[in-house]
Amino acid sequence: MKKFLAAGSAVCAGLALTNHFINETNQARSRPNLPFRMVGRAPATNPIDSTSKQCIVVGAGLEGLTTAYFLRERGWQVTVLDAASGPATQTSFANAGLLCRTTARPIASPSNLKRILSSYTSGHVKINAKETPSLIKWGVWYVRSSTRGRYRHGSAVLAELAALSQAKIDELTTRLSLDFNLQKTGLLVLYRSTPHFDAAIRNEQLLAGASGVAPVALSPQQCVDVEPTLHETVKSIVGGIYHRLDWFGDAHKFCTQIAAACERDGVLFKYNTRVTSLLIENQQVHGVVTAEGEAMHACYVVLAAASDTALLARQAGIFAPIVPIKGYSITLPLSSTAHSGSYSPLPSGASLSESNTTSSPTLVAHNVPDPVAASTPPTAVAIEAISSSDVVATVRADPTHPLVSTLSTSSAPPTAPTELGPGASGPRVVLIDSEADSHVYATPLGNRLRVAGIAEFSGTDKSIRSEVPMGLRKLAIGLYPSLARENGWAALPFTDISAWCGLRPASPDGLPISGPTAVQGLYLNSGHGTLGWSMCAATATLVTHALESDYSTAIGVADVSAASEEALSYNKLLSSLNVNRFSTWRFFGVNPPNMARSEK
Repeated sequence: MKKFLAAGSAVCAGLALTNHFINETNQARSRPNLPFRMVGRAPATNPIDSTSKQCIVVGAGLEGLTTAYFLRERGWQVTVLDAASGPATQTSFANAGLLCRTTARPIASPSNLKRILSSYTSGHVKINAKETPSLIKWGVWYVRSSTRGRYRHGSAVLAELAALSQAKIDELTTRLSLDFNLQKTGLLVLYRSTPHFDAAIRNEQLLAGASGVAPVALSPQQCVDVEPTLHETVKSIVGGIYHRLDWFGDAHKFCTQIAAACERDGVLFKYNTRVTSLLIENQQVHGVVTAEGEAMHACYVVLAAASDTALLARQAGIFAPIVPIKGYSITLPLSSTAHSGSYSPLPSGASLSESNTTSSPTLVAHNVPDPVAASTPPTAVAIEAISSSDVVATVRADPTHPLVSTLSTSSAPPTAPTELGPGASGPRVVLIDSEADSHVYATPLGNRLRVAGIAEFSGTDKSIRSEVPMGLRKLAIGLYPSLARENGWAALPFTDISAWCGLRPASPDGLPISGPTAVQGLYLNSGHGTLGWSMCAATATLVTHALESDYSTAIGVADVSAASEEALSYNKLLSSLNVNRFSTWRFFGVNPPNMARSEK
């Protein structure tokens, strides 16, 4: 029976791929002879000046808002359109809040592929049977992307994007005095079984060279030193991996403040405005058409509309394989306010081992005597003591990737009473319970704890299955028993746990789809999946760079910065994020026709 199902799935996938190949070939052949194509209901008159820096951004979430801000900063006239009533009310509203650095990984991996294939029985990933036909094309590309080599390449690209994004968000936070509960205390992944912990260490060894930074393997007691709220659950933990460079913060707060900054700078926002189609003539975008039939004109359009991006791109003959993956979150009250700031759990003067700065970082076996219990006071975190055992983290600075910096270990724990130092009762870091389905995150956000995760392929269904939020609460109570008692989490009614779900736009290979397309003036910025908050500032920077470059070409002005190191690195990243990587021609290793412009 299993062989029959596998053969049937292979035949369906083959037919879908063949059909897509034929359609794409026909579209490519017909494009040069297409004098006019309007995918809307309004007349195609174009009253704007073709040399003006006017851009329409579709979508007011993380990607759309950061793109609008950076464009306006470069002197563009920007209009942001969104179907919702305000900024970041959909996917960006109540996400996990994680700004990944060393945990930014593609969803397409050999292990995740096995998990999805077993999802019908294991429950790790829920797939609605009615959505299966629409997932076939996406699934074919997902399977193709789930090799060890492609996973490692994707991790390297995401590491560069994450470093760039953190740098840009830090810049914005300082320049605009933003307050969105930003914390730079890291992320701790907990393991409850030795085989899983061993496998995780091997995976980190594989990827350490890609990111340029190795995380730290911790014993159970060291996990408690990093996160004291684990003192009641330490007996069920066999170890943890601490990612010091990961940050976290409230994405919705960030969006509302960026939107306000954009408005102050002259960006025009039109909410409750759904874009239904594009205006295209001679392979040049001329604007969009709204649900009310209004034509809005601009020579440049950026689609940052989450999974709706794929629907609009399809009208222009562009295959952007982006599907919505439903994620859930709950938000619980915290009477012990989480630390706000840049607390380092490393003791004053501590430094990580840097014995081999010219080779890839290494992370070696964890099964060693606990140096903390043996010789270190319980209030100090013994990350330095790890270097005297077999648990070692080595970091390196790669000169070919200047955005990837070494791990800073010079800061001492804060002593001010307004901040949480060693022994304080509030959560310090993001926690991931690796044994939970779909890696559930527990993120402290000021006086709240955000618990988020789960992955459901259920189309555009936004209904909340009550058992999922209740399961997230149960997991939070298991991680933080003392906090649960102190805050009465078990007794909270369903209406008081702020249950939420959002549709995360995911590409098959786990990388964003950002940059220009084969249609002149049309750009995409979507497909980030669970990494929208982590990557938004980076992809917005790249899309802005591509728009600036194309505009300079359009008006016949040489871009003096085109040969700079920064521009070359941006172009390299854009080539990895281009939508043409999903061309069926590319599937067979052939360059697609009439698409060279979008791969600049």
